[in-house]
Amino acid sequence: MGILTLGTYRAFRIRGVLAEPIYRSRAFSLAMVALLYLIVLITDLVPTPTYTDLITATVITLGVTLPYGVFEFLMFASVDRTILVATDMDLLQRKTLQWPRLRLPLYALVLVAIGLILVANPFLFLQNPPDWATTADLAFYPIFLIPLCVSAVALFLSARRSLEKTMLRFIAFFGAAFVCFLTDFVFYNYVYYFYYNAALQLVDNLVIIAATFLLYRAIVSITPLGKVEEQTS
Repeated sequence: MGILTLGTYRAFRIRGVLAEPIYRSRAFSLAMVALLYLIVLITDLVPTPTYTDLITATVITLGVTLPYGVFEFLMFASVDRTILVATDMDLLQRKTLQWPRLRLPLYALVLVAIGLILVANPFLFLQNPPDWATTADLAFYPIFLIPLCVSAVALFLSARRSLEKTMLRFIAFFGAAFVCFLTDFVFYNYVYYFYYNAALQLVDNLVIIAATFLLYRAIVSITPLGKVEEQTS
């Protein structure tokens, strides 16, 4: 949590000195990713009941599930901004996977997936949840994985085309953090759904620590990127 707090502060400071809107936007999305992930970790410490009424479950969804959904949206948005920056820095201006056209349908899938889980989640706290809520909960995972996996491939291809060392270093850190977040996502939403033991939890905890550290390194690495505002006396 301390690393994420420092990372959020650094990202906002970096955003304040960058002039180009696309670079400022990427720094802002990284700041919000760090902040939302901090909130997600805090909400994980709050005990929630296994079964409860629909009103209480709705409050829990807004307090716990909504920040997680916003965090997932901002992770995708950060990858999107990184791909756009990499395209902007490419001398040939190549459009990786036709990203300008592909990004909007992928954003739509992300929003549909988050909408499904927010609608279904309160009903999952009922002692006898309806079948549609369980189906919507299970449908969330494959729908959300589609844009995440496609954007991960686009990010990798963009990194290969970038000749700027600072950009390559950032994509290396951010890409590794993104893979760690995906791994935690699979553990938390797939593996634990069917099987859980202490060893898996330990591995997942190590993945979360790695993701946090790599995200911070990615934020710090963008400091030299983008045009900096001239200081006026």
